[in-house]
This record gives sequence, C-alpha cells and structure tokens, in this order.
Amino acid sequence: MNHFLVRILILAGTAGAFGLSAQPAKPSAEVALGNSYRYYQLGRFADSIEAARAALKLRRDYAPAWNNIAAGYIGLGLWDDAITAAEMSLRLQPKDNDLAQTTWLGRN
Repeated sequence: MNHFLVRILILAGTAGAFGLSAQPAKPSAEVALGNSYRYYQLGRFADSIEAARAALKLRRDYAPAWNNIAAGYIGLGLWDDAITAAEMSLRLQPKDNDLAQTTWLGRN
C-alpha cells in the first residue's frame, strides 16, 4: 500500500481522538477580518478590502470590516471611497475612536 495513503488513513482515524473534525471550519467574520488585517500589513490593499467584504457577507453590520475597507481605500489613494466606508463604520459604531480616526484620515 502507498505510504502516503497509509498516513492519510492513520490521520483520518485519529482525528477524533485529538478533538479534530474532518469537516472544514465554518468561515467567520472575525477570521475574514483577520485576513484583511494581514493583507493590509503586507500592503496588499485590494486583497484587504476583498477580505473585509467577505466579513461583511457573513456579518452585515460589522463596523470593523467597514473600517478595514476604509483603510484599504486610503492605502490605494481612493479618498472618496475611504470616506464613504469610514462613515458607514461610524454609523454602525458611533462611539469607536479608531473608526472616527479613520474617517478623519480619509478627510485630511
């Protein structure tokens, strides 16, 4: 028997013993937002925006995702889009100082 296949069979049989599931984890808005942060840190602003939009598909009222979209647009120099996204984040979470700062950056 192929050694690779044996390894797969062993892992498949022991997954439950380690609390692992054969099913892939459900995507979450928080995971998508984490991806957005990582892309932003790498300077991959368009990918950051896309990942933040994926978070919004999972949680439409997720203000931090709108904030990341705004930051990504700032990185791309798309100021009007940045302001629109930052204002949306503030509408959803008006007392968040980080979101207010992003809006200010987009306007100045």
